[in-house]
Amino acid sequence: MSLAVRLSELLPTDLQSGKGEAEISVPSWAFKPDHWNVAFLRGLHQLASEWKYKRVWEVGVGTGINIISLWDAAPGAAWYFSDYNPKCVPLARQNCASAKVTERLASLEGSTDLVTSSAAVWLHRMDVVFGCLPQVPFKMDL
Repeated sequence: MSLAVRLSELLPTDLQSGKGEAEISVPSWAFKPDHWNVAFLRGLHQLASEWKYKRVWEVGVGTGINIISLWDAAPGAAWYFSDYNPKCVPLARQNCASAKVTERLASLEGSTDLVTSSAAVWLHRMDVVFGCLPQVPFKMDL
């Protein structure tokens, strides 16, 4: 089951990049931002201005919320995204479209991570590669 959720319900104002009213789909099986994700995304925002006109690959795109949040912070960046869960790539593409983030996007279809042989084909073409691992084993005070 998928819920349509406003970005403003998932992220603090400083990470919404003016897209707080955008509604994205968040299925019950998808990760929702927690304290770790928010801290990680804030760190990415500090780096994103250096990504102008770079090729950026998000490994583990999930719902696409990071790309939506970072889009305006890295003008001209070409965004590539993949996920080990093959259901996430179409979900992220749909959510990016809902948030009017549609240009300079390329999805790597299927189940893709940094270990598979298919990843090696893409890895050397990228300027920036990042991934957020939401499965932190214990709650950290961030």
